[in-house]
This record gives sequence, structure tokens and C-alpha cells, in this order.
Amino acid sequence: MNKTTTSVYRIFLSSTAIDMKEHRKKVIDAILRTGDLPVAMETFGALPNEPVEVCMSKVRQSNALVVMVAHRYGWVPGPGEGGDGFKSITWIEVETALNEGIPVFAFLVDMNYGWSQPKEQDLLLKAKGKEDVEKVVQNVKALKDFREFLENKAGLTRETFTTPEDLALKVSTSLSNWAREPKLAPGSVPTQRIHVFREVHPLQPAPHFRGRQELLKDLQRWWQDPVHPDRVRSLVAIGGTGKTAVIQRFLQGIRED
Repeated sequence: MNKTTTSVYRIFLSSTAIDMKEHRKKVIDAILRTGDLPVAMETFGALPNEPVEVCMSKVRQSNALVVMVAHRYGWVPGPGEGGDGFKSITWIEVETALNEGIPVFAFLVDMNYGWSQPKEQDLLLKAKGKEDVEKVVQNVKALKDFREFLENKAGLTRETFTTPEDLALKVSTSLSNWAREPKLAPGSVPTQRIHVFREVHPLQPAPHFRGRQELLKDLQRWWQDPVHPDRVRSLVAIGGTGKTAVIQRFLQGIRED
């Protein structure tokens, strides 16, 4: 992939559900804003196959996998459900990606962050007997093992996160950096988007540009932000106030970068 083209990638999102709703929403939105396609459980719909088979198949069809881990271990499919009774569906998805040579980006919640969503140990309050307690203890230990597995095996990225916004920014930044690498990921679709500057009227150079530094910095920050909510910016002012000079200097800076 050269510097002037961008491929559309399928990014599989792997995480537990009820404790990560807001985080997943922000990450999905961030991936869509970068022009890629999030492959998420929210969009699976009703499918005929067993959940484990469906998830593994969709992982194999993806270009990269983003795994996000907080304080829940999640569903553990048994032998009759396509699992082994120990590894969670999230762990299975990650292993599937690694076995297929698909890049894995791991994001683990900062253990010092004040997490307000459900945690695995919260289920102790609902335990009705010794068997339920043992199951919770087993899952808490398994979650610790899974985090250690990711620390050693994840590959390209291992970062901590806090808020949904913090996670979305880190995911989009990591994926953007990966997408810029010269080597195309396996299975990526043909290049579709080419960044081209289209100037309706040629802009006169501004060799003696003065002032407007804050405006110029604001435009530069907007351009460099991978998940900024504003996709279009308009510069509006009365004639003779220097709009052309600002845009000319802004585009010049982009080209030089």
C-alpha cells in the first residue's frame, strides 16, 4: 500500500457485551469514521449456525481483530457448544485470529480506573450455593489468565484504556498506523479511496502570511484527528479578511507533511 491510497478493512470486535456497551459504541463509530468496516455482534442478526462457529467464521473473514477486556470473562461455551468449558468466546475468537495469522490488537482496562459497569466478582452476590461460588472464582481466575495470555501473545498492540472515548481514540490510532504500513493485510479488498486535493479556484500563495495562527492550528488539529465528529469544515468570513491565505497555508502544510 502506498501513501496515497487506503484500503477498506474488516475489523472484528471481540469483547464481553453488557459491561462494554458504551465502549463498543464509541469504537464502532470511530472505525466507521475512518472508512473501515466493524464486524460486531450488534450486526450479526439471526444466523443458522451455532454462535461459536459463526464467530470463528467471521474472524477468519476479517483483516484484523480488536479485543477489549474489562472486568467480565463472558460466556464460556461447553464441549457441546463448540468450546472446551474453560475458554470464553472472546478467548476463542482471539486464538482463531492468531492461528489464522490475523493481526490482533489488545486493549485492557486500566486496573486503577474507576469501573462502574458489572464485574465478574459481582456475581458472588447472586450465588445460591457452593457450586455458583466456585464458578465465579473459576471465571475470575480465568479472566486473569486471559489477560496474561494477551500480554504475551496479542502481537501488534497491547494498551490500557479508561473511558469509551479513550478506548475509541486508541483503537482508531492503532488501526490507522497499521493501515499505513506498506504491506497489505491478507484478504484486504482492492484499494478504493484516493486522497486528492480538489481546488475549484487556484489559490494564490501567501509568502508574507501573518496572524491567524490559532485558526490554522485548529484546522491542523481537525485534520490530524482520526475520529473528529466534524467531517466537513467551512471557512466563512467577509471578503478581504484572509480566508484564501489561511486555506493556502493549511493545504501547503498538509502536502509538506
